[in-house]
Amino acid sequence: MIEFKADCGHTIRAKDQDAGKVVRCSYCGRTATVPDEGGENDGLEFLLSEVERASEEGAAVAGVPRRRKRRSSLLGAKKTGRREFDPFGFSLKLIYFAALIIVVYVVSKKFVWPLITQETPVGSTIVRTDDPTPAIEDLPQIDPSLPERPGLLALKGDGGVYVDATPRSASIYYTPTDGHYPHGKSITDAKECSRPQQPGIQLNNVQGDYVVEVAINWNDPAFINYPNYWQFRERIESCSEKDCEQALKEYFIPDGADAVFIDRSREQIRIVRQYKNVLVRDGQWTAVRALFLPRIDKPDGLGFSIERLLPFLPADRVYNFNKDHVRRELEYYGVPVDDQTFIIDALERIGVVPYGTPHKGMRLFKIRVDSDAFVAPIINNKK
Repeated sequence: MIEFKADCGHTIRAKDQDAGKVVRCSYCGRTATVPDEGGENDGLEFLLSEVERASEEGAAVAGVPRRRKRRSSLLGAKKTGRREFDPFGFSLKLIYFAALIIVVYVVSKKFVWPLITQETPVGSTIVRTDDPTPAIEDLPQIDPSLPERPGLLALKGDGGVYVDATPRSASIYYTPTDGHYPHGKSITDAKECSRPQQPGIQLNNVQGDYVVEVAINWNDPAFINYPNYWQFRERIESCSEKDCEQALKEYFIPDGADAVFIDRSREQIRIVRQYKNVLVRDGQWTAVRALFLPRIDKPDGLGFSIERLLPFLPADRVYNFNKDHVRRELEYYGVPVDDQTFIIDALERIGVVPYGTPHKGMRLFKIRVDSDAFVAPIINNKK
């Protein structure tokens, strides 16, 4: 059985053997040619006819007068008898359709979409709203193989003397050495003594042998939170020179100073740490780092605690060095693993840490200011 649509839209049913013959539509009376069963375009024509008929029936139900029009084939002209499939025409239409899609896509992407996403008119100006942040992989990356400057990060110049103190409320004086300053006498009255300097000074292009003095008031605010501070003040307020020297030695950690004493020559009582024979050579750096830090003994009485000292140190880490190398050096000196961590932390902040090493005496672990070299001179022979 062959089913097809007449020009009026009525479905005509014919026998298979009537293919190619002319039959009359029982609905409109017009003649129509019975198509071959299985024609290339019959299925599509049938679907289009059904859609058109459904729309016309819907319009009739809604009360809209149905207007009959002559329908042309989607793939060709009006059917006049048996049709043959034209592959060339069909392919050409597909090419036209694909070209149209491509043109619409290109125009939309190049002209329409940028207007929507990139620029928004505000008054008479154009404000860009889609200025994307570069992806992480597009940002400049810091090469981890290039470390920061070794030693003291803020050091400048090719040589000189660097003088620092903890706490930094101390004052610094220096004068050329002439060998006439007895133990326990301040250089502040010396004729050639410098005016007070702040910690962190860098004296460039100076050569010779100097005496450097770092002094701090006995009632400095930085001392208020030190353990047993008030008892210490009472002890040094009116003590003899010898007793004051002993009190200072017991209260503060050592730092390699040649002399530590009380200066009462002014209205204020000052605690002084003095460093003699500070030799400065051209093109080299010499460092003096004074420590006015409390000695807090460990619970077992074996040495003083670096861990409990850390809260009184500056928070900033200003020294850069090879921590693995320093840790191996500390292992050589017999420093326990826990103390190694605290010592490295302190070295990053102030560059020097005294420590009573087992069987190797009291040493001053230091990082040089001009490199990451680690040194550990003995500062006394007591364990």
